[in-house]
Amino acid sequence: MTRSIILTEAEQVLEIRAEEYGPARVSLDKIAARWSQNLGCEVTPAQVVLCMSDLKMVRLPHDDGHRESLVDVIGSAVLMSEAQQSSNEGNALHTNRIWRSSARPGARAPGGLVGTEAPRRVAR
Repeated sequence: MTRSIILTEAEQVLEIRAEEYGPARVSLDKIAARWSQNLGCEVTPAQVVLCMSDLKMVRLPHDDGHRESLVDVIGSAVLMSEAQQSSNEGNALHTNRIWRSSARPGARAPGGLVGTEAPRRVAR
């Protein structure tokens, strides 16, 4: 599979999903709001994209021929810019909170968040 073919396929999937479900930006905001309520802590649209990408990444080693997961990972990378705009998250984009779960205690993420810091709580 060539680079241009897989990129074209990812673009087509994003267009189809936009027609079926509406703008990704709106969906990401809604998913983040639901996850925030369910988890009891703030989840940003950028974190939604990262988590959904991780789901697909975990599946890839089990079936490296699973083209749909590969296309979805590429599509998720493209959606990150929309997720960042969606919540106007600033320099660190709060995505560093995802990083903390795998960080060494006391280590600092690129945005300066310490690896053991807890996410902000949101009102239920």
